[in-house]
Amino acid sequence: MQTIIQMRFSFFGHSGWQSDASKDPQALYAPARLRKRFEFFERIALASLRDQTDPDFKLAFLSSKLMPNRFKNRLTEMCYDTLGEDHCDILFRHPGKAGRIFRRYTQRRYADHDYVSQVVLDDDDALSNDYIEVSKREAHNAVKNNIDKHRVTFLTFCNGYTLGLSDAHKAWLAPRYVPFTNLGLAQISPPSSETHPFLTAHRKIGNRHTARAIHSKRPYYLRTVHDLNDSTAFRSKKRLDGVEQQQAIKYFPLLNDFLTSQYEEELQMAAQ
Repeated sequence: MQTIIQMRFSFFGHSGWQSDASKDPQALYAPARLRKRFEFFERIALASLRDQTDPDFKLAFLSSKLMPNRFKNRLTEMCYDTLGEDHCDILFRHPGKAGRIFRRYTQRRYADHDYVSQVVLDDDDALSNDYIEVSKREAHNAVKNNIDKHRVTFLTFCNGYTLGLSDAHKAWLAPRYVPFTNLGLAQISPPSSETHPFLTAHRKIGNRHTARAIHSKRPYYLRTVHDLNDSTAFRSKKRLDGVEQQQAIKYFPLLNDFLTSQYEEELQMAAQ
């Protein structure tokens, strides 16, 4: 079963995203804004895919034909250099509904597959380094033990972290428990399915579709909060301390770049 990570990057189209940049291509592709988006993408989302224990997956990466060519080239090079060209399908498309574009892509690209696993990942969020390995196992179980006999099953991974980037020098982590979150949400189905995770209200999946919730006590995703996203998603008031942050790095090696120096500072202060 092919696992396909589906990601949008500054795609000018129809979505629930609400901001000035979502309505204005000039704002969306302003160099200062894109520099930050590239940094989040490279250090968080792309890094988490680079670190997977099971590298057998494809990245379907959607951006806009309206993006200036120099940024298109940079995005393509980043994906190819980090994951390898054979792991990536880079899609530059005219404005439209991202879910419909991904659905057509899957139906055509994987027509000869019995089932595929389509996984949602935003360009500034991350998956745990064993997400592909675990989700692949759970996907096979979902097909093999399908009590409902429905051809579409969703996997939801409830536990993760919020990564807060409040400024350039300080990061924080908080626990996050949200069933049917879109983070790491996977749809297991034949590639011909009309159902698609980008066209599904994820909070209502449990009422509308066959689903399996992974309630493991360990984390499977990072939800990043920063000044360029407009999410009102759940945020815990708890903050992980330095020791807990070091434990989180086991699942998210990319956090080394954000948290290790802070932990070392805490140890030095404690020793004084």
